[in-house]
Amino acid sequence: MTDDADNVALLNVKEDFTDFGPASAPSALESEFPELFERARDDETAVTYHPKTRQFGIPVLDGGGSFIAIRHDPWSGRPLPADLRDRYFAEIEALGLDAAEDDLPEEFLSENWWLERGL
Repeated sequence: MTDDADNVALLNVKEDFTDFGPASAPSALESEFPELFERARDDETAVTYHPKTRQFGIPVLDGGGSFIAIRHDPWSGRPLPADLRDRYFAEIEALGLDAAEDDLPEEFLSENWWLERGL
């Protein structure tokens, strides 16, 4: 891949995974990991954040949405909060919904679901 193709692939992955919602609504974790979030928002650093599942990662530029999960902030070295991917899908299934096919309640479209539960 050329450098330009790599940049386009990275931007596409970041758009898919790093959806912070309205610009006026920073992540609840942003004050704890400011440089990590600054890098997740920029167009040059290969770091993503998936707010719904509280996952941080390095995108795999294979044309899909794959990423390599990271467990520590690369800039501060501090451990990141545990990801909530399994809990996210369990909560949705408990409502009798399918995350891939059903319209989800508004709270499940952002960090709100885990913030409201004190996770």
